[in-house]
Amino acid sequence: MFTQTGAEGYDVGGLTRQQIINDVLDRYENHIQYLSYAAEVGGASVLTPSTLGNVPLDVTE
Repeated sequence: MFTQTGAEGYDVGGLTRQQIINDVLDRYENHIQYLSYAAEVGGASVLTPSTLGNVPLDVTE
């Protein structure tokens, strides 16, 4: 697994199919909660910087 802080070891050996599914869903839910929180507080992601307040460039000038 790769995150903003780098690669993390993630061993699924010994887990059942259902445990892996549950883990993926838990991680996804946590990520969605983080995105919601970041949007509320106006935090920008390193991967997807905020475009709020940016003025579009006029390339015709």
